[in-house]
Amino acid sequence: MGHLFTAAAVALLACGSMMLALVWRARHRGELGGDLAVGAAAGLILAGVILASLHLARWLLPTAPGWATIGLTALGTLAGAVVISLGSVRRPFATLTFSWWGMPLPLTAVALEIAGWSGWIQAALVAALAAGLVGALLRAPRRPRPSRARLAVDEPGDLVLLTWNIGQGPPDNGPSKLRQLGHVAQAIRGADADVACLQEVRDSDHLALLLEHLGSGWRGHLATTERPKVCAVLTRLPGQLASPPPGYDARLRGPAALRLEWVEILSLHLPTHSARDRGAVLDWVVERWRRSDRPLLAVGDFNMDPDGYWDLCTTLFTDDAALDRRSLDRLCDAGQDLGAGTAATAVPSRRLDHVVVDTALQPVSYEVLFGAARGLMDHQPVVVRLRAARRSGLAP
Repeated sequence: MGHLFTAAAVALLACGSMMLALVWRARHRGELGGDLAVGAAAGLILAGVILASLHLARWLLPTAPGWATIGLTALGTLAGAVVISLGSVRRPFATLTFSWWGMPLPLTAVALEIAGWSGWIQAALVAALAAGLVGALLRAPRRPRPSRARLAVDEPGDLVLLTWNIGQGPPDNGPSKLRQLGHVAQAIRGADADVACLQEVRDSDHLALLLEHLGSGWRGHLATTERPKVCAVLTRLPGQLASPPPGYDARLRGPAALRLEWVEILSLHLPTHSARDRGAVLDWVVERWRRSDRPLLAVGDFNMDPDGYWDLCTTLFTDDAALDRRSLDRLCDAGQDLGAGTAATAVPSRRLDHVVVDTALQPVSYEVLFGAARGLMDHQPVVVRLRAARRSGLAP
C-alpha cells in the first residue's frame, strides 16, 4: 500500500511541478490551458522515469542502505532524461534542462518513503504544491503581453492575411484531423481573410477538403517538398500560386508562394530543432527578398522564439538561441516583425508564428486569435491587415 501511495505522490508532484513551472512563465493567459496540458504530459513522463529508476534500484540493490537506493534512483532519472533527449532531439541534456523543475519534489517523496517517514508528509507536499499552482493560476502574469495591436484605421481594399500551423502537437504530432478542417475553414472565414498561409497540411486530399469547406472562390497550393506536413497557401484573390524556384533545398520544408500584383507572400515552416537549418531557410528568404520585383511578406511557423524565456533557458527547443536571434535579425533588416513584443502563439508560451512585412507595406492591425485551436493543436492563428504604402506608388 505504501508503494502505491508513493507512486501516486510521485506522479502528482511531477505533474504539478511541471505545470507550475510552465504557468509561472506563461507570457499570456490565452495559452494557459495548453501550458497546463504540456506540463501534465511532461510530468507523467518524468514520473514514469523516476518510478522505473526506483524499481530498478530496488531490484539491483535489494539489501542496500536507503541512501544508496535514493542515489541510484536519482542517477537513473538523469540517465532516462539523457536517453529521451538523444531519441528526440539528439542532444543529451536537452530534456534535463527543460524538466529539472519537476524532479526535486518527486525525488523527495521517494526519499521520504525509503526513510520510513509517514505518508502524511508526502500528502502535505502534494497539498502545498496544489495550493501554489492554484495561486499561480489565479494571479495575472507579471507582464502580460498584448495579443493585438491596432496601427491604423481599416480601409476598403486592405489585405487580410491569416497564418496558422494547423498540425497536432504531441502525442499525436500529425496534421489536423479531418473533422477539424471545418473549424479551420470557419476560423478563416470568421477572420474575413483574403489569404490563408497554413503549415502542416497533410497532402492534396487534405487541402481539397479544406477548400471544399471554404466554398467557391477559394483555391490553394501545396509546396513541393520531400517532407511530410507541408506548407500551403489558400486565397480568394487573383494571383499566381507556386512553389519556390529550383535551387531551394526541398528537405527543409519548402515554402508555398502567392504572387499578387502588388505583393509576394511566402508561407514558411522552418525546421524544428536546428538553428543552422532555420538560418539557411531565412538566408534564402533574404536573398529572395533582395531579388523580388515587389514587396514581400514572410509568414508562418518559424519554430524559434529567441527573445522568449523557454528558448533562452533550455536547449530542448533550439540548439543555439543566439544563432536564431542573428538569423531573425537578418530577416528583420529587410522587413518588420509585426508580432515583436506581443503574446506567444504556441505552447509552451512561445511566439513561434511570425509575420515579417516589407517596409513598402503599411501594417494596419495584428491579432492572435486565442481559442481557435482545437484538439491537440498547439498553435493559435495570427491575423494581420496590411495595405500598400501610398507614398511608394503601390496600390492594391
